[in-house]
Amino acid sequence: MIDDEQSILDLVSGYLRQEGCEVHTAVDGPSGLKATRAFRPDLLPLDIMLPGMDGRELVGRLRREPEVYAILLTAPSACTTSGSCRISPPRTRERSAADLS
Repeated sequence: MIDDEQSILDLVSGYLRQEGCEVHTAVDGPSGLKATRAFRPDLLPLDIMLPGMDGRELVGRLRREPEVYAILLTAPSACTTSGSCRISPPRTRERSAADLS
């Protein structure tokens, strides 16, 4: 998981660990890309707005490599007017874990 907000890293990675997932974290784009290449996760939750390299660029680079399923975590202010991202209503921990299974 890649996010520069420690509280979000703690919250989401905590949920994933409770569900039995192995979680590695990074706080910026370059270290996140390096960690993703090293650990080859099945799922990569990441923020769009990251220091050093934003989430869109990071996903673009990963698309050229073996499959990694990336989920961009975003705030409404990061969305474009063309609707390039969608904000879902808040979910319970149980519902989010079920979506990942």
